[in-house]
Amino acid sequence: SAASDVYKRQNQLRILEESYLGPFLDAKTEISNVEVRTLLACWTLLREFTVKALQNPVGSIFQSSHTLKNYAVEVSVSNIVSIFVDCLGLTADAAKSIIKFWTTDPTDVSTLFRRGIWASPIVELPSVDRILIAHCVLNSANLIRVASIWFEVLGLADNLEGSTLGDAFEQNVRNSCAADLSSNPLVDDFCVHQENYDKSKVGGEQIDILLRIGSTLLVGEVKCLMLPADPAERYSYVDKLKQATNQARRKANWLKANIQELPSTFAVGDEISESFEVKPFVILNQSAGVGIQINGVPITDVNWLSLVLSDGTYSSQALKHGNAKIYFQGLSTLYRDQNELEQKWDVIISNESNIRRRLNILSMKRIPIPTSDSRHFEMLVEYIDQEKLVEQATSRFPSQYDQVRVIDTAKHRKTRR
Repeated sequence: SAASDVYKRQNQLRILEESYLGPFLDAKTEISNVEVRTLLACWTLLREFTVKALQNPVGSIFQSSHTLKNYAVEVSVSNIVSIFVDCLGLTADAAKSIIKFWTTDPTDVSTLFRRGIWASPIVELPSVDRILIAHCVLNSANLIRVASIWFEVLGLADNLEGSTLGDAFEQNVRNSCAADLSSNPLVDDFCVHQENYDKSKVGGEQIDILLRIGSTLLVGEVKCLMLPADPAERYSYVDKLKQATNQARRKANWLKANIQELPSTFAVGDEISESFEVKPFVILNQSAGVGIQINGVPITDVNWLSLVLSDGTYSSQALKHGNAKIYFQGLSTLYRDQNELEQKWDVIISNESNIRRRLNILSMKRIPIPTSDSRHFEMLVEYIDQEKLVEQATSRFPSQYDQVRVIDTAKHRKTRR
């Protein structure tokens, strides 16, 4: 229905806003200096136009080349320009630039093989001022992946850290660390450096995140990286993670050798202690790579870091009881006091145990891919085996958890067992 379509589109935009790309949607692009957020608005308008223009809307899967034309809308460039100008207040030049940016070059076989038309759903026709718009792309593409491709093509992907938005992201992480530790009932001795710790001008290091919990100094290297989506990107991504862990280790070693360079706010009593234990770690803006250690340096993301710093217990699973408005929430303990958090920091921040126990619910399956000449072609993909997931969740529930919270949503009543 129309209402469900609207809800779907709003939900997609909300997911994008809350994703790792959310903080960077206001980045200016080389396309007439418009923001990424404006590109998303144009994308939504273009989708609405194709929905109205198609007399017989079709799904996202086609069965043969004979039905391929049903997935495209032929229209004049001037018509789309007018829509962007009238609805978003863009200049005609900016609107034309966006259309050009989204126009696929059919002769660029390498790009088509790697990305398809998922981020550029327009094909130019030989006729003057006429284009084809691929409705199925606008209707079914993953917006996070689409925006990621835009960032890459526009040269924004490698500049997130050095940009103003990247600096703001680092500051948000520092603010979050301070707020989380302040609310943590188990941690009472901590300090967070509220700005970029920069000693590079005097031969030292620049540390993104510097905080102290008890007698442990935590040196965090923040990295804003795009989510990898193909083998080449994954290879490059792993290399970037290695570089990040090397940076974190180098900065931690420098701080340990120059402990007296710490701000006075990090003192315990009136002195900077020479016995501080310095531990490096890497903080990512998204979850690819979370849970692994490279060169002995753990890698985490902003969400898990926030959860760890805010409390020693977290909700790791929930089970609903039939159709009743009652569910059981499994609570797992990360640490029981500040000392345990300090001693087990590398293990806790990596969250290795929680990740490893989920590996056995992953399975592989073959997906048939239709081809133009009817040749047999399959793709091997991973998926979560629902039966294994349910079995794992129920076989040891609630014995696998430290606590079980029973929540009656009808009565808003919470109890613990």
